[in-house]
Amino acid sequence: MLKQNSVEQKKITELEYYELGLYLNPYLNKQEISTLLQLYKEFFIAKGSTLVLQKVSKTKLSYPIRGFENTTSIDLLFVGTGELIKEIDKKIYRDDSILRHFVSKTAISPLSLVV
Repeated sequence: MLKQNSVEQKKITELEYYELGLYLNPYLNKQEISTLLQLYKEFFIAKGSTLVLQKVSKTKLSYPIRGFENTTSIDLLFVGTGELIKEIDKKIYRDDSILRHFVSKTAISPLSLVV
């Protein structure tokens, strides 16, 4: 019993807060973006993560990415582990609608940002 509780405690302490930034193909329409967002939300939920905040906006890029100068950017704040980051990276690399992405740990809890 003690061993199981320490394993559960370790899993809880391994949870970190992350930001996922996605730069999408600018030719995606609102429906395609919505479908993509829903797909990733379901992925996070299936992996036991909590998606805290999302922001979608149009962005002018500092330099062209795959020939595009504009993009739709999505910022997602979530709770996860290093293992989840590896899985999301694999999933994103297979997605042709995503031009570029980044994942970074956040210094503060995104839960504190929710109003």
